[in-house]
Amino acid sequence: MIILSGCGLTSQQRQTVSQFANACAYMGQFVAAELPSLRQATIDLDTFSAALGGPTSVLTNLDEAFDPEDVSDRVAAAQALASYGELLHALVAKLA
Repeated sequence: MIILSGCGLTSQQRQTVSQFANACAYMGQFVAAELPSLRQATIDLDTFSAALGGPTSVLTNLDEAFDPEDVSDRVAAAQALASYGELLHALVAKLA
């Protein structure tokens, strides 16, 4: 974890930390938004595959690796990452 309070950062350091903060915020928001969509897409693909004559064993586990509880935990982690990025960005902006 980067501790910034009480320290003077150079312009280059602030820019670098700001870029990192933006990347954290963007990735957190992106992952939180996309995981539920990926789960639904997996269910749809498995359903269509079975309907087209593919293996029917997928019908017992349509969401495969996207268990609802796992997705919920991962979305919460992604939201925490986004919040971290936003807070870090706000902190760097105050130091400027």
